[in-house]
Amino acid sequence: MDARKDIDAQVLVEDDDAKLRSLGITPVLDRAWTGFSTAMIVMSSMSILTSIIASFDVALIFGGPVVAVWGWVVVSAIVMCVALNMAELSSAYTTSGGMYYWTYRLVGAKYAHFASWVAGWLNLIAQLSGNAAQTALMADLTITLVNMVAAYNGTEPPEFSKGQMYGIYVAWCLAATAANSLGDKVNIRMNEFAGVWNLVGAVVLTIVLPAMATSHQPASYVFGHFETAQAEAAGITNPVYVVCLGLLLPAWAFTGLDSAEYMAEETQKATRSQPRAILMGCVAMFVFGLGLILSLLFSMPSLEGAIDPESPSGGYAMAQIMYDVFLQRTGSPLGGIVLFALFPLVGVYTCSMSSLTYAARILFSYGRDRLVPCADWWGSFNHRTRTPQNAVWGATGIAILLGLPMLGSSVAFESLLSLSTIALFVLYAGPATLRITCGRRLFLPGLFKLGCCAYPLGVISTLWWIFSLIVFSLPTEYPVTGDNFNSAPVTLGAVLLLASAWYWVPGIGAKKRFNGPSFDVVAFERQLLLGEAESGIGQPAKPAQQVLQQ
Repeated sequence: MDARKDIDAQVLVEDDDAKLRSLGITPVLDRAWTGFSTAMIVMSSMSILTSIIASFDVALIFGGPVVAVWGWVVVSAIVMCVALNMAELSSAYTTSGGMYYWTYRLVGAKYAHFASWVAGWLNLIAQLSGNAAQTALMADLTITLVNMVAAYNGTEPPEFSKGQMYGIYVAWCLAATAANSLGDKVNIRMNEFAGVWNLVGAVVLTIVLPAMATSHQPASYVFGHFETAQAEAAGITNPVYVVCLGLLLPAWAFTGLDSAEYMAEETQKATRSQPRAILMGCVAMFVFGLGLILSLLFSMPSLEGAIDPESPSGGYAMAQIMYDVFLQRTGSPLGGIVLFALFPLVGVYTCSMSSLTYAARILFSYGRDRLVPCADWWGSFNHRTRTPQNAVWGATGIAILLGLPMLGSSVAFESLLSLSTIALFVLYAGPATLRITCGRRLFLPGLFKLGCCAYPLGVISTLWWIFSLIVFSLPTEYPVTGDNFNSAPVTLGAVLLLASAWYWVPGIGAKKRFNGPSFDVVAFERQLLLGEAESGIGQPAKPAQQVLQQ
């Protein structure tokens, strides 16, 4: 009997579709994604090139080189703790629902429906606004490229109206959608290329920039210079405050770590591939990102010139360093402009493409579970492309709508963008907190197990999301005005309030119709009865009836 039980348990963790059925979900999507494919979508979604081109100037303004280097090291170590928790959960729950499903399974029966409803909507809005942020960055970098070319030609840079900027934004939205509409096999190859291209770009720039630079910053400057002049100009004089704001560079870089989760129902050997992809992405971001940051700092002619908003790059420090290095070496910035177009620009596009790939899977999963309106439409599967094509185009339409505020004031648009980072911090570490608290006796691990390390890692993850929630809600400039107001906490509170109200409102609230993720009680009971593995931290699994009655 024990041997048969062990064989059945092994089937549940080795057979992808059997594992999915044991979670109460009927497999629909093709398992065409290999472990390598999943790892590459994580590399592309996190995107070393996107993260550093977008936020390197933030670290230079708030703390300078010492924060850029050591902040990267410290935050990477903390995020690795979060990643280990996510890896364990992804090995146990191989569904496209990701953190929304994890919340449902770990919070306990009493609050499962409400908690998963709120987590689902927070995740959906965070992912869609994050995708909009990446596309907006792509549009802005397109204009930066035009301005750099104009400076190279010695002509005045063209003026772009808000309508033209929005048109560029929409064009890049559609370009990402086109890549996701060519069928599953093509989409997989493109995401593999995207991940490899980000790594290749980081290596090329890490080698080329110091080699081309005519002079280099000393090591004492790169590893020890603390810059406060720019922060003081923004009204921030407290050095601890300055350091905390400078951590936005590494913090934003590690968003996208969850992308592997949403491909779980299309990934081969998901119980192994998912945790590997998450951990590989975290390690690669640390190693390749640190190499690129050091390369930029050693090659940087001057900090002030790199972040000057009147420079050809408009204040994008990474782009300006590339421009200046080639200008000083060859007398022409053309080489730097070409590298900028080949690597950061293409890197941001592939990041946007990959983000749309997994955002569509989130919508597909939520449609299947009837969490969103028009659920049948979102949850449909296109048999020609072998992808959830309605969700792909629906996510694109939402991104286009999210960009409309840029036609008026940029404040409303930036509010949506700032929500993405702060919400994802909460969603990444929230299930880890549940794992060591109310979900400690409900959790049955997959192949990747943390064992006794789960508790300390969960505590670190919990403290990190609390720290992030506080720090990244702080103003970045004083005095605070309508133009520089950090609206992230207000937007986050509004989303939580609206989602809660939608659930509880009498008569028409979601409480009457939302039953949580797809769930098969019989299969779940069988999974519990088969396992003699630990459930939680050193606690044996409870009998199925006790769990189901909670």
